[in-house]
Amino acid sequence: MASQHGSDWPPGTIIRMYDEELRIRENYGDRGVVEDLNGDPVSSAYYWEFQGDQAELVALPESKNNTVPILSQ
Repeated sequence: MASQHGSDWPPGTIIRMYDEELRIRENYGDRGVVEDLNGDPVSSAYYWEFQGDQAELVALPESKNNTVPILSQ
């Protein structure tokens, strides 16, 4: 069985949906808790997919050497 879209994104991952960039605080599989890039809470039940639109992975969390791998578009 395939995993759900976004279910493997760890906390700290930055996503984009509807031209808004958000940071994942907690991931519960198909949804999670997100904050804006300033650290302000946005939603405690944010879905990675909504009416066929899917959140896009922008950057994975910081690694141990304090770099953020940015994914190419």
